[in-house]
Formats: sequence, C-alpha cells, structure tokens
Amino acid sequence: MKNTSNFIDLSPYPSLYRPELVKLHGIFDKYGYELRAAGGAVRDILLNKEPHDIDLATVATPDQMLSMFSNESIRVINRNGEAHGTVTPRVDDSMNYEITTLRVDVKTDGRHAHVQFTHDWVTDAARRDLTINSLFLRLHYGKSANLETTLNSINRIIASSNLFQHPFGELFDYFGGRDDLSARRIRFVGEPADRIQEDYLRILRYFRFHALIKPPERADEHDDEILQVG
Repeated sequence: MKNTSNFIDLSPYPSLYRPELVKLHGIFDKYGYELRAAGGAVRDILLNKEPHDIDLATVATPDQMLSMFSNESIRVINRNGEAHGTVTPRVDDSMNYEITTLRVDVKTDGRHAHVQFTHDWVTDAARRDLTINSLFLRLHYGKSANLETTLNSINRIIASSNLFQHPFGELFDYFGGRDDLSARRIRFVGEPADRIQEDYLRILRYFRFHALIKPPERADEHDDEILQVG
C-alpha cells in the first residue's frame, strides 16, 4: 500500500472553488469534520479535466451532517441515501453535493454490502473497486479556521495572481492510483477475484473504465487474471 500525498494547484478548475463549495468546506471546518473530494472529481483533475460532478467524503456521520446543516440553515434533499451514508445538501439553493460518510464493508453477498461507518480514510479507500477510484483530495482555501474568514479568503484567492494564494488540493493516494492513471492502467484494489465476488457489478465497472482510460491502440490489454475472473 502506498501512503503518499501531493499538492495540486486547483486554480485551473473553477468548479473546485465555487462559492458554494467553499462555503460547504467552511462549515465542515467550523464543526471539526474533515471533508475531501473523492472518486471521479479527483480522477478528472489528474487527467487535466474540469470536474463537473464533485462527490465528497467525510468522517461525519449522516446524523452529524444533518444536525450541522440544520444549524447552518442548509437544506438537504434526496433523503433516500442517508441509510447508506450519503447526505445531499443544496447550498445557497444553487448547488447540490453528495457527501458520503467513510465506510467499511462488514458483509457482502455479490449484490449488496452491509456497511459500518469509520473514521479511517485508508479503510474506506480499500473498499473501493479500482485504484483510480480510491483517490481523495483535501481542498485548501487558505489558512482560515472558520466559515466567515474562509469565505473572505476565497475573494482574495480569486483576485490574486500569487501562486501561493491559489486554492490547492492535497492528494491522498493509498493504492497507487495516480501512477495507474498516468500509465492508463486499470487495476483493482486488492485481488480481482475477491473484489468481484464481493460485488459482481465491479467487473462491468472494470470494462467501463478500461474503455474510458485505455488508448485505442491498447484496447486489448488485460491482465490474465481479469479475463479468467470475467
């Protein structure tokens, strides 16, 4: 397992410092809960693409998030996901963000997973299907420790041309996903046979991302173990 972190300038990606996301980040900071971008948004940034669907992960439980959003007058929509750890706040009646509590699988049957919440980012990353989907990005908007100063600082960040004042992200890559993405390599977290046995749909996701990530001239490249399992 790799446990590395790197810093990435987010100034080319405006969706990562929209006022709504900065406000949301400030609220989590105010209540002492860590919040990171997860999955596809991180993958897009590493491919130099603007993320359009930003999913977030946190150590806060759904109940803690609901209490926090109620205190801050943030409306919550799509309540069906809460049983699985996902809360969707609508910030300033403008932007929706899906935020999921870190989880660990305690029982799987190939179709459904019974989960428990955890505070361990590595454990959550380890339950994800592919290394390129197990990446997290902690967002930094300056040194502010509360909502008001965070929102004030973003105005200075946007107006400033100083590199050190730009919003930046801290990449957490526990399973070599960045290297796999650079090499256009699709690899499971852990043993492919075990991961597919836990959730049969993972083999479909493997081929989906293989088609998205692999260049056409390498479309037939697969590990023998994947072909045997599939």
